Amino acid sequence: MWEIFLPLLLLIAATLFLTQLIFRLGVKKLMAQVEARMWACEQITNRKAIPDEWLLPYRRRVASICKTGGNLKAVSKVSNRAKQQCTRQLDDLIRFYEHTNLVDSAETRRVLLASLRQQRARWETLDWAALLTTETGETT
Repeated sequence: MWEIFLPLLLLIAATLFLTQLIFRLGVKKLMAQVEARMWACEQITNRKAIPDEWLLPYRRRVASICKTGGNLKAVSKVSNRAKQQCTRQLDDLIRFYEHTNLVDSAETRRVLLASLRQQRARWETLDWAALLTTETGETT
C-alpha cells in the first residue's frame, strides 16, 4: 500500500510546487509589464519625454552609423523607423489605458488619455533624427 501511496503523494507535491512556481513567475512577469506601461505613461505625460527605453536601440544605430561615417539617408531611415515604432507603442499605451481598471476614476482616465493623445500629435512634428542624437528623449 505504501509503495503506491508514497510516489503518488510525491507526484502531487511536485505538481503543486511547480504550479505555484509557474503562477508566481507569471504574476511577476505581468506586474513587470504593467509597471513598464505605467512608467512609460509617467514619462510621456509628466516629463513630455519619449521613454529612453523606447529610443535606446535607435540611438545606438544612429551612433553606429555616425561612427562608421554613414550618410544622412541612413540616419533618416532609422529615425523614420524610430518614429513609427514609438508611435505604435504609444498607440498601444493609449489602448491599454482606454480599457484598464488601473485608474481611479473616469475623470483620471479622460485626462490621462487626452494628455497621451496630445503627445502623440506632437510626436508627428518632431525632428526624430535630432532627437536620436541627443542624450534624453525630452521633447519640450
